[in-house]
Amino acid sequence: MIMLKDGVNLNGTQAEAFEILVAARAAFEEYGADCWVTSGQDGKHGEDSLHGAGYALDFRTRHVSKVVAEKVVDKMRKVLGKDYDIVLEKDHIHGEWDKKYFPHFNDNSN
Repeated sequence: MIMLKDGVNLNGTQAEAFEILVAARAAFEEYGADCWVTSGQDGKHGEDSLHGAGYALDFRTRHVSKVVAEKVVDKMRKVLGKDYDIVLEKDHIHGEWDKKYFPHFNDNSN
């Protein structure tokens, strides 16, 4: 099941980030846990964060063991492939579509 932490904003979430959500849900459910989204376009993030543009999501890990969190990350990486960065942070999983693989995405010459 997908759960949203109070205040999570998914408005403007891009299709690439929804792919992350689908992968996360399946991975968490494989290990018998709910998939908690803790951040979309809301919250405070680094200057280079893709949250504000709708290309990143964060997921809660405090309700699972470290081993399960690591397995969830591994599963998400396998499903999503090289176009995505899936990182196990200290207190959550961060997932983003990695636009560095798409140079035209940053091309403002048009």
